[in-house]
Amino acid sequence: MESITLEVEAITPLFIAGADQAYIEGEGLRPPTLRGLMRWWFRAIMGGMVDAGTLQEKESKIFGSANTRSKIRIITNALDKPVNINQISALNELRYLWFSIYMQKSRGQRISCYPPGSKFSITLISDNSDILGIAACTLWSTIYLGGVGARMRRGAGSFRVLKAENAANYCNFSFKGTNINSDAKNFLENNLKIIFDNLKSGYFPLRKPNGQLDFCVLSRKTAEIALIDNLFSRYESGLIEVSNVYQQFRSGRNRFGGKIAAGIPRHDRVVLGLPIQRLNEKDRLASPFHIGVMKVGNGYAIRLVKFHTSVHPRFKHKSSLLKKQLYSFDAQLRRCFSITPIQVPEVT
Repeated sequence: MESITLEVEAITPLFIAGADQAYIEGEGLRPPTLRGLMRWWFRAIMGGMVDAGTLQEKESKIFGSANTRSKIRIITNALDKPVNINQISALNELRYLWFSIYMQKSRGQRISCYPPGSKFSITLISDNSDILGIAACTLWSTIYLGGVGARMRRGAGSFRVLKAENAANYCNFSFKGTNINSDAKNFLENNLKIIFDNLKSGYFPLRKPNGQLDFCVLSRKTAEIALIDNLFSRYESGLIEVSNVYQQFRSGRNRFGGKIAAGIPRHDRVVLGLPIQRLNEKDRLASPFHIGVMKVGNGYAIRLVKFHTSVHPRFKHKSSLLKKQLYSFDAQLRRCFSITPIQVPEVT
């Protein structure tokens, strides 16, 4: 058996729970949660390389299925305890990005969470070093491209790695850089190249995405990654700045309620995720736009990951709007910030 072990720390609040969201004592960072996220990133990366049948076969072989046992064992341990959610002062400031958490708190449905600084250990075990390497790559993607828990696509549940044991052969988990447009950019791009090379090895012929795909695919053609080139002293400050731009972009109104030229018609907002209040509330679609936080030196950087390939089946006729709207949001961001693009590896 081979294994890798990470000690990770929450950069932003972790809103996570088991069956009872109100009481999370003893829940911690659960293995099924991580396994699901790792599967998601495996699918996103491999979705640009192989056909759907091969993707399903390889995913089931590595992570398990109804008929197949997973080749990866995941062990997690919470090194800190959750706190009362009232201690998260940023929840009021980030009511727009974290609206569902704010509503649950107001109704007493969610009374605790893991605050920034909470630490967890994660161990991956496998008797196959190649599969362990693939699992390590998907875990890296979960940490450095995504997040964990509720509102993870809007800045909650972001992590950094404090320690990594036996992981150096797979990718670099420990980021110690101090600036965005060189250290952070190089760290992300170098690891992405390693991850793509690792996952695509042995799968030939490879194919580039062709046509409209109904899940998020991480490829140069179908996704973009960027860092806002500002270091914020508090994670809240960065998320508030982005939240203001995003809210104006979606609603067409400024923070004072006045109409502005930008904005998406209400019936077209489905491309950015569902439900929409008082519209399509029974449909569910996770947003193809991820906002994350990365610790850089003594400050915080905002990470943006945008996918152009995820549209609800009932709204496929709006698929052309997705890329258009994400470009429109990008243009609004660039009016407020400098943006450092992160190059996604080419699949050849």
